[in-house]
Amino acid sequence: NGLFVGVNGALNDSNGNPTKEPRFACNALIEQRQEAYDLLYNLASIFNGMVYWGFGGVSTISDKPKDPVMFFSNSDISDDGFNYADSQKTTRITTVKVRYNDSADDFKSKIEYVEDADAIRKFGIIEKDLIAFACTSRGQAQRLAKWILDTSQNQKEVITFTTGSKGLYLRPGDVFQVFDELDNDIKIAGRILYLDKVLGKIKIDILWLTPPGSLKYKS
Repeated sequence: NGLFVGVNGALNDSNGNPTKEPRFACNALIEQRQEAYDLLYNLASIFNGMVYWGFGGVSTISDKPKDPVMFFSNSDISDDGFNYADSQKTTRITTVKVRYNDSADDFKSKIEYVEDADAIRKFGIIEKDLIAFACTSRGQAQRLAKWILDTSQNQKEVITFTTGSKGLYLRPGDVFQVFDELDNDIKIAGRILYLDKVLGKIKIDILWLTPPGSLKYKS
C-alpha cells in the first residue's frame, strides 16, 4: 500500500459518471517467483511511476504535479550551455490499445482503445499496444491510455546540459526550473567568484558589488 500513498483519489469512470473508483488500483495474484526489481517495476507502472535505486535503497516516484526543487541558470552550467531537442515525430503516439481483465465481466480479457484525433491528423496512426499490469477496471485502462497520449504529445522537448556538484542533489522525477539568458536576453542569476573580506567586496561572474550597493560592470 505504501507505493500508492499520495497518488490515489476518487474520480469519474470511463463513461464520465461520478464514481468511488480509485484512480489507481492493484488487483493481482502473484504466484510465480521473479526478479524483485522487475516486480517492483510492474507495480510502479500501475500508478504511472518508476522505480530507481539510490541512496542505499529502492525508491519510487509517480508522474504528478510537483513544485520545482532547484533552479539552473547559465552560471550553473558549462560553456556548452543549454541544448534543446524535440522528440522524433515517429515516437509521438496517437492511438493506444490497453489490455486488461474486466472485473465487471467475469474478469474476461478486454481491450480499451483510445485515440487522439488531432494528433492522428498531424502525424498519422502511431499505435502503442500494452498490457496494464494488475488492472481490472475499464476506467483505469482508459486513464492509462490517455496518460500515454498526453505524455507523448505534450512532453516532447528534451533539454540537456552539464553542471557541477549542484546536480548531485537531484533525484529521478524531480522538477527543476531553467532560465536561459540566451533566450531571454537578460541575466537574473549568477555565481559568487570571490569574497574580499578586507575590502568588503563580492565578485560575481558579471558584476562587482561594493557596499552599500553600488554596481560596477566587470571589465
